[in-house]
Amino acid sequence: MGADLGALGFWLMIGMIIAASIVKDGLKERGKEHETQATLRALLEKDGESVTAVLTYLRERDAAQAAVGARIRAESAATRRRLKPVAMGTLAFIGVIVGGYLVGVSLHFALGSDSRIPGIPLFGSFAAAPIVAWLVWRSGKQKNDAHPDA
Repeated sequence: MGADLGALGFWLMIGMIIAASIVKDGLKERGKEHETQATLRALLEKDGESVTAVLTYLRERDAAQAAVGARIRAESAATRRRLKPVAMGTLAFIGVIVGGYLVGVSLHFALGSDSRIPGIPLFGSFAAAPIVAWLVWRSGKQKNDAHPDA
């Protein structure tokens, strides 16, 4: 009972640390936003002629941030396109090995323990796995490595 309460206390402490971190980050973001709004309000109230300059600066800054975000999204999409066939081939390889193992185990129990036949599906799966993985990888690639939007 004491160990269970200790484990519960430990996980509650970890949860509180994570919750406090999330709340702290939220308050920090809110504070930055309030500070930015206060600065803009002070600039706009101080000098009416600099309003256009401030608004131009804000538009340029927002456009620059949007361009950076678009570049990051494009790079992550390109990375996903490159890694998808590799992941599909790896999963196919593992799937064929596991399938051969399961067939071998089921034959082992069906035919009895002194039979050599259950090893055949297992060794066959080791031979077939690279072939199946290569076929899946090849089917996942674009035709002639063309860009999917083309």
